[in-house]
Amino acid sequence: MKKKVWDRMTVLSVVFLVMFFAGCTKDGYEPENGMVDVAGKIRFEIKENTFKKDELTRSTTQTKQVMRLGLVDLGDDLAALVTLERTPLSVLEQAPLTRALSDGTYTILAYGESVPGIQKGMLTGTVSGNIFTPGGTHPKLVLPHGKYRFYCLNSSIELSGDECSLERAAIDLARIGEPISANPVEINQDPDQYIPFQMDHQGARMKMQLEATENISEVTATLTDAGTGAQPLLKSFFNLSTLQPIDSKSEYGAMSEPCSFPASVLSGTLQVSKENTYHYFQSFELFSNLKVTFNSGTVYGKSMAGKAYTLGPVGVSMDVNHSYVLRLTLKKKTLDMVFDAIGSLELDWEDEAEMYVGTLNY
Repeated sequence: MKKKVWDRMTVLSVVFLVMFFAGCTKDGYEPENGMVDVAGKIRFEIKENTFKKDELTRSTTQTKQVMRLGLVDLGDDLAALVTLERTPLSVLEQAPLTRALSDGTYTILAYGESVPGIQKGMLTGTVSGNIFTPGGTHPKLVLPHGKYRFYCLNSSIELSGDECSLERAAIDLARIGEPISANPVEINQDPDQYIPFQMDHQGARMKMQLEATENISEVTATLTDAGTGAQPLLKSFFNLSTLQPIDSKSEYGAMSEPCSFPASVLSGTLQVSKENTYHYFQSFELFSNLKVTFNSGTVYGKSMAGKAYTLGPVGVSMDVNHSYVLRLTLKKKTLDMVFDAIGSLELDWEDEAEMYVGTLNY
């Protein structure tokens, strides 16, 4: 009798062990039928969508997208033709889409297919060599079969519920990505499911460029926000559920950033000095109410100290991942120059082969 009882116990133990291991994956967990272990079954790869070029070669066949912002009187017999330049679409299409992304911590969010949608869960982890490895505070995510909108955020983005927030100091590092092929994505039990993300910069960048027909010395300046309450950057800036921007400009303090320009070099028929560093702005915010105040430098034998230019309240919307050049073509003031009143221009982008003219006709 004892032997029969022992045999039964042995059989039951073996059956229990077989059932236990049959229900385990390599990490000890297998979701029930109709569910997907997102962390364990889907391979995520993350790449960066680079900033577009902000400088093009000068040629008769290559056009630039240029916006004329005005001819302004700087005082002391100096004037400046101010234009904003961006790379045309024909060149953007030739730029590489992705590159290796910096290693770090990332968060992947899953939303329902509809917009607005409900957040279904999150997955945290690290990226090394473009490959996402789950870990950290939310290393597991299990979802039913179906279609989901996925978003990937790097650590420069602050998340509160569905709202993304960003500090001004982190604008150059902030990235949000979506699956490259399509979003929403259908997930199932495919053992080889693979979702590559393309991470976009959450802003645009700008440099200033000085031009003149004579040498320009080293120049320093300050870029400030000249508006009353309106700031050129946002803090809470995007809602992932509704896919709508959030306007909270008042949360930022006043902007003040130093600018430095090297001594000019000859480029074509002009002396050109391009700023050493970039300034970063929210991509969908208006590029307006900014003031450039020169602190030192000389051109045409005149001191630039104290001279200033203010962009008017009529703003220019910047595009995500784009680079811009704010060009100030410095000129000796002449009697036939007609200066523009700030804010009086109707601004629009135009394709122009050359704007590097030595004489203005008004």
